Amino acid sequence: MRLFISYRRADTQTVARSMKTFLDQIPRIDEVFLDFDEIGIGEDFEAAIRSSLAKSSHCLVLIGKDYLGASTGPQGDTRIFDPQDFVRREAVLALESDARVIPVLVDGAPMPSADGLPEELKHLPKLNAFQLRTSHFNADMDDLLDVVFGQKKGRGSRWRRPKLTFAGALLRASLGFVAGLGLLIALGILSDIMARAGGGGCGSLACRMQQVFGFEHQEDALGAVMLFAAMVLGLGAFLPFLPRILRK
Repeated sequence: MRLFISYRRADTQTVARSMKTFLDQIPRIDEVFLDFDEIGIGEDFEAAIRSSLAKSSHCLVLIGKDYLGASTGPQGDTRIFDPQDFVRREAVLALESDARVIPVLVDGAPMPSADGLPEELKHLPKLNAFQLRTSHFNADMDDLLDVVFGQKKGRGSRWRRPKLTFAGALLRASLGFVAGLGLLIALGILSDIMARAGGGGCGSLACRMQQVFGFEHQEDALGAVMLFAAMVLGLGAFLPFLPRILRK
């Protein structure tokens, strides 16, 4: 899934950057397009926007209190009425694309009225908008992702998954390894208890393995025990990563 963020730099640039940082942590989102990062110097603006929107499933149009821009020209029209206004051109291309356009009203900003927009953007106020509060940024972004993905996942930062650091991976593997080692020790103790209770005098795992599987030589049984122990320890170190792999 690819998302496109449209915004006016003088209005919601900080929020747009924060949204990109947040969305980049979502495993189900492959790419977040933000023109500040993605359009190179000398690159055709309109061609780049069209290309990015063609690959995007959703376009988030950030609307702050200064979305329309300052008044310009003798008529006193806002910047949004300037045909060369990048925000206007971007929003027009978004409405013309197949991407689902979601207006995002930032910190209580009102939706512009149709009368306050050029003809090409009069459809924008008809779209159901999402309210984003920067004071509740994480929670509201999670709710916004519910809209994008069309499902619920509980409360809290339910969509984000922090990047796994080397220290974090080492800690997970170590805990799993210790759990596997604990299991082997428990099996050894259980084998000894069973031997004492049965009066068989065979308390080691190697001896028990030799009895159960009929190994001719005790060395073969010891090798089987070492292989089994390696498998248990390896599985113990791997299992803590399994939920993360399955979620991805």
